[in-house]
Parts: sequence; structure tokens; C-alpha cells
Amino acid sequence: MKRNQPPVLRDTKEKDGYGWLFPNMVRTSLLTGDYSLEGFYENNRFVVERKATPGELYNNFFQKDKWIAFQAELTRLEAFQHSFVICEFTYSQLATFPDSANLHPSIKQRLRVPGSVFVRRLLEIQLKYKTRFLFAGEGFGRSMFESLSQRITEQYL
Repeated sequence: MKRNQPPVLRDTKEKDGYGWLFPNMVRTSLLTGDYSLEGFYENNRFVVERKATPGELYNNFFQKDKWIAFQAELTRLEAFQHSFVICEFTYSQLATFPDSANLHPSIKQRLRVPGSVFVRRLLEIQLKYKTRFLFAGEGFGRSMFESLSQRITEQYL
């Protein structure tokens, strides 16, 4: 992150040992999203929800209780001018799920939703909500957040 960047806000519900770390990071309770920038969250300008794996997104899309909670999250994200879900996997991993997932074969057998249905749900969400899903690929989510943060900061400061 550049020196003139405001501190990164990281939700306290984001588990230790997971997620992104920044030198100027502030842990705080965020009602919506996992990351933002100081001065941008409070004004509903910028927020990011992080998804580490296709399995995590699968659970949000297809497990009934998590789907209800995720829809509520997407509704809250609507209040932000710039809201994103950064996926730390590729679109092709989503489209070929569960075959592309690093899961035990017995777990893969229990997953009843093929990649095509996964993609359909994503497209339905994209049409209903303004939040953008970005597929950063493994290991590139943090740099995508940094780049987005820089663009947002340049736009407003």
C-alpha cells in the first residue's frame, strides 16, 4: 500500500491466520464486508468481501442458512458506492467445481451442484445486485485489493 493511503480496515470476524495483512491495518467490527479503507467505509464508498476458495463461495450460494445470510450481505453491500467480492480463485475453478476443488473424493461425491449451476447462480446474482465479483486467482487477492484501494483513493482524494 502506498504511504498516502488511508489505513486498511479489516473486520474482526475475519479469522486470524487467514486473509490479508497490511502494515497500516486496523481491526474493527464491520457490519458488511471484510475489508475497506478508513474514511471510505463510514461514508459507504468502498468495501470488499473476500472469498478464499470455490468451496467457501459454494457454501454461500447453496447451503440454505448461508445462502440466506449471503443474500442479506449482498443487500447491505448495495448501500456502498463501490462494493466487490474478491475471489482468490479463477473463474474456471468455479465453472469446473467440484472437479477442480482440492477436496477428498467422498466430499466431492456429496456435492450435488455442478459448475454450470454454480455459474448460473453467480450470473443471477450479478444481474440482481451491483456488487462486482472479481476472480483474482490464488495468491493475487491482496494485490487486487491494493490496486482497487489505490484507484478508489485517487478518485476521492
